[in-house]
Amino acid sequence: MNERAEIGLKKVEILVNWQCNQRCIFCSVGHKLVSDGRAKSWLEIKKDLEFAKRCGADIISFSGGEPTIRKDLFEAIRYAKKLGFEVIEIQTNGCMLKYRNYAKKIFDLGVNRVLVSIHAPNAKLEDFLTQTKGSFDDKVAGLKNLEDLGIEKRTSTVINTYNYEKLPEMAAFLLKFKKNTKSYHLNFAIPDGFAKQDFERMVPRIDEAASYIKEACDILLKEGGKPFLHNMYPCILPSYTNIMSELTVTNTILIGPKFRADIQKNRQKYRSKGANCKKCKYFLLCVGPFKEYTRVRGFSEFKPIEGKQITTEEFKLQEY
Repeated sequence: MNERAEIGLKKVEILVNWQCNQRCIFCSVGHKLVSDGRAKSWLEIKKDLEFAKRCGADIISFSGGEPTIRKDLFEAIRYAKKLGFEVIEIQTNGCMLKYRNYAKKIFDLGVNRVLVSIHAPNAKLEDFLTQTKGSFDDKVAGLKNLEDLGIEKRTSTVINTYNYEKLPEMAAFLLKFKKNTKSYHLNFAIPDGFAKQDFERMVPRIDEAASYIKEACDILLKEGGKPFLHNMYPCILPSYTNIMSELTVTNTILIGPKFRADIQKNRQKYRSKGANCKKCKYFLLCVGPFKEYTRVRGFSEFKPIEGKQITTEEFKLQEY
């Protein structure tokens, strides 16, 4: 990838490992966690941070796998702070944040944004989805610690067959942690990894989940929360296009062990549009559903919203 062409990046996400202390049954990189336990070396992470700085990125994000299981994450945060990134983010399942001293340390070192994955409003379902006993209680404790410390947070919920009917309940539950929560991300399951291996059991029909997603968004919006939809499309929820991340270009590079990827190009690589999509007024914006999804279920759910096509200049996404 041409580094010169990447000057002016908004965000660089560093995937620090393929290791995790959970085994979410829908995980889109679950096959990697099983087959490739490789973690980046500290020297590789250091070089990634320096690359991000040269490219002008103002947001650095550490993800995985699970970044908090790395003992040298503290050093990475410290170096990111030294380089002067405006936002230093950790994407985590939240379990290590149950330790208040840990949460305080990453905050003191420079982390000013945390994205916590939580997928159910109760312990029984969360612990089943993560295949980790006690994960729900750990995440709740972690969210409370973030609130007490005043750290900006976001939540991320993967919509799957087991939880989509509980999304309205999930929204009400998440509002208990409203303090310092910038946004609530609802991510329709990516049909890869474990979700691809057991597609029919893990991935619901998008049109069947739509009413529950709508109700969850309405609950959040009513209380002043900012929901954001990922892997969702205008023809499914036409009244919520201003919170669909796929309708806008993402200026983000993902750097993992042995690879570097432009997120926007990856979207185009793994998505496709049906013949009728050309009639839709969102045709120029929408990346289309995942190829794996339509390979299994076809395009019958995706019906064009006819009208004058909207350009990227005319569309505005709610800030998230």
